[in-house]
Amino acid sequence: KPGEGTCFSVLFPLCSSGGSKPQAITDSAERVLPVGDEKILVVDDEEPVRNVLSKSLSHLGYQVEVAENGEQAIEKYVQTVGHYDLVILDMLMPQLSGEQVFFSLKEHNPEVAVLVISGFTSEESVNRILENGGKGFIQKPFTIEALAKKVRECVE
Repeated sequence: KPGEGTCFSVLFPLCSSGGSKPQAITDSAERVLPVGDEKILVVDDEEPVRNVLSKSLSHLGYQVEVAENGEQAIEKYVQTVGHYDLVILDMLMPQLSGEQVFFSLKEHNPEVAVLVISGFTSEESVNRILENGGKGFIQKPFTIEALAKKVRECVE
């Protein structure tokens, strides 16, 4: 519900910082979490959500940048078309909706890879994005395991 927010529980294993490509890591329940080194743009108007996504994805080896609204996301994307391997896009944001941002990004790069995230959204909006090349959808709240798997699916 609006104003109630989103709650995440994230568990990170200890690891050493190395210069090599990240290997699959395990969480506290010994599940293997897929990792990568692709460049990801996270777009969400809620700072706590941006922070958790950014830290979680960085921990999995991804290179992450963030945008706090649709206009900022479009600006960053247009300045570096082809730079991002994936855009993780919240559906409900002020000014521009996730759907509006998606179609704007598609105008600049028809091959843009977008993973939609949302806690509250219309199925029609998500379906329009998926029917027009969106790579996937995750309903908030989600686990780090679900995020890691879906991101790998979207970039492979």
